[in-house]
Amino acid sequence: MINSTELIKAEVEKFIQTTKRVFPKVKKIAIDEAWKLLQVATAAIIQIIEGIGNDLSGPEKKALALSLLDDFYENVFEVIDIPYLSSSFEKYLHKYVKSFLMLLLGSTIDSMVTIFRNTGVFLRKEAQLIMGPEPSDPPKPATVLTRPTEQEVSNELHTELWRI
Repeated sequence: MINSTELIKAEVEKFIQTTKRVFPKVKKIAIDEAWKLLQVATAAIIQIIEGIGNDLSGPEKKALALSLLDDFYENVFEVIDIPYLSSSFEKYLHKYVKSFLMLLLGSTIDSMVTIFRNTGVFLRKEAQLIMGPEPSDPPKPATVLTRPTEQEVSNELHTELWRI
């Protein structure tokens, strides 16, 4: 039987492949555009992890998210363009830019999870266990998580990048 971590990795790999198909000719991307795309990827990966990884602890989820974002970065971005630096020098800075962005993504994950919980995107497991359903409320149908189609992901990525 396949575990939740493997299911999550498979879903994120589909997301990476869809992103690469949407932007097949992007070889060089400006650092601010890369950051915005990383934010979209972070939100998507967090939601995938929360939807599938019920058996994972918070620190395990964060470590997995960082690992998957690292994979996303390596597969999608070939060169990050930094203003006022020559292309030959940017190649040497690539690993430092990546390290800096990954450091920022660690805090971004914490912030997004908090925002998603506070806005009802997903609820805390503890609250669901402690509070349970209200006795006077009729049972609610279970929320079914469906994977978005490739076209829906493509449309979302295009919409987000046009806002840039």
